[in-house]
Amino acid sequence: MDQPEPPKIVLEQPSPCPDGRAAQDLFAHTLAPALAPGAAWTVSARIQKDRGAFVATGEITDSVGAAVAHRAIRKETTECGGLVLALGVWASLVLDEEVRRAAAPPPPPAGPAPAAPSSEPTSPPTPSPEAALFLKNPRAHRSFEVGLGTSYQYGLLGDGGAAIAGGHVFTVFEVDGGWFLRPTIAAGRSIREVASATDINATWGAVRFDACRRMPGNYVERRGIQMDVCGGIETGLLALDSGGNGRSPTAGEVQRDVTPLLAPGATLGLRGELASDLSAELRGLVGVNLLRNTILETNDGVKLQTLLAYARLELGLSWRVQ
Repeated sequence: MDQPEPPKIVLEQPSPCPDGRAAQDLFAHTLAPALAPGAAWTVSARIQKDRGAFVATGEITDSVGAAVAHRAIRKETTECGGLVLALGVWASLVLDEEVRRAAAPPPPPAGPAPAAPSSEPTSPPTPSPEAALFLKNPRAHRSFEVGLGTSYQYGLLGDGGAAIAGGHVFTVFEVDGGWFLRPTIAAGRSIREVASATDINATWGAVRFDACRRMPGNYVERRGIQMDVCGGIETGLLALDSGGNGRSPTAGEVQRDVTPLLAPGATLGLRGELASDLSAELRGLVGVNLLRNTILETNDGVKLQTLLAYARLELGLSWRVQ
């Protein structure tokens, strides 16, 4: 590899500059520290007069006379010192860069050519279950949950009767087709007497079975809100009991101690995943009671009849077992 050497410096004469000799010395002094990548490199400059201005043209050639860089500078001036100084600085920067480039190690040999793409079709990537409108997990990752909660419902004891507060336990498990099945066992108690001027309370118990579709939110798994849309049927019993001041019904009065219930209905639930296997849910349920009955009627004009429709609000927690 060639060793850096000072270049040959040429300021062509005759020069139209009034300070021609001083300009030549300044050009040589500016390039004195410069080194070229090898021997026989030349830095030349020519100054010409053009309509009241001076034009300085610089050129750098290598050892075989090939042009490496070229620069022209025009300036309206009466002296050439500033022009040759600018050309000298430019040439020093070009030579420094050429020396650095010559000293840099050669690039590594090119690696083997990449293999030609296979002509066999590739299967598309498996989409995330959360990308679909309804959640549908692979068989090995199907969900199974257990949970419990509280409820508040109105309508089972008629439009003038008491509301019922209670609790429930449930499981949710996924089956083929992206369906989530939800069996529930629930029970509750009227929050006051079932009707005014009576000392009668009600106890409610039911078993419910829902089939649900689950709509995931735009979140990563176990980090967002999901919606459950369910339809199901509920069967249960409504039992009346008297307190210590209660009395037995007299002639013409009706009091059904136990009333059967059968009600299909729909549920809409919001399920918030708490960044783990634990989730909180809020559900609203509307049921249609197919077995309407008069459960209480007294001679005092008190009449209590189950409504055709009732509503229930549920708040619960569930734990994802798998």
